[in-house]
Amino acid sequence: MAAGWVFPFWGIQRQTSSTMVRSWTVLSIFVIRRREAIIRASLAAGRSSP
Repeated sequence: MAAGWVFPFWGIQRQTSSTMVRSWTVLSIFVIRRREAIIRASLAAGRSSP
């Protein structure tokens, strides 16, 4: 599943400009960090609630 997603991504990355790749990388990092923050907040809320 992961390999099927990574290989076409590498093919697309090779054809696109470096600025586009950089913006996609920044966007993915932002999404991952935001998801982690949401998970941490929900875990903290679950821990504090009786």
